[in-house]
Amino acid sequence: MLRSVLGLSTRERLLVAEAAVLLVGVGTAVRVVAYTRVRALLGSLPAPLLGSDTAREDVGWAVDAADRATPGDRSCLVRALVAEAMLERRGHETVLRFGVDDAGADMEAHAWLESNDEIIVGGENREEYSRLEASG
Repeated sequence: MLRSVLGLSTRERLLVAEAAVLLVGVGTAVRVVAYTRVRALLGSLPAPLLGSDTAREDVGWAVDAADRATPGDRSCLVRALVAEAMLERRGHETVLRFGVDDAGADMEAHAWLESNDEIIVGGENREEYSRLEASG
């Protein structure tokens, strides 16, 4: 692990560090704070000092790398919320998607994040879920 971190550029290390801090924080917050409050808190984060030109794919990579490197098992929702916060802080538009799979005995839910019609995080097994559409 240390060797792979040492091989990263400073920009990549900062991106992974940001993702790691947010993963731990959001992972804790979704357990103790209402979902709407978590979204509001993430939406109030200031723009990053560095990396405002970060590509969407780089944020997805950083969230995945940080998730693998930090202890704990985070849900797809936590990963999607972190990627959403990181991208929106950098001026990218995002869409947080939810889907359900009710084919088995229990209904399962999944969250993923899209930006510019590309899946940023949560694309694995997404085809198994029927996307929920927003109403209103």
